[in-house]
Amino acid sequence: MSAGWAGGLVKPGIVRSGHQAAACSAKDCASLQLYEDGTWYCYGACQTGGSIYHFGSRLWGIGTKGASFLELRDRLAQELRRAR
Repeated sequence: MSAGWAGGLVKPGIVRSGHQAAACSAKDCASLQLYEDGTWYCYGACQTGGSIYHFGSRLWGIGTKGASFLELRDRLAQELRRAR
């Protein structure tokens, strides 16, 4: 089952076994596992994971430190509000 925090950050629909298509991956495969604690892991080409901030950073190419983090935080808030 997908985590509720993902909102509009992932491609629509659960693909198989609770995994979703990884929006952060160049490949369109069902490799993204979302967890209720706000973390994620891509078992496909990415072979990486982390917090919702790391996911947004990878998805949009925005840094996680300094002024970039503020931009990332605002973008996440905007996208998650829109997905409600």
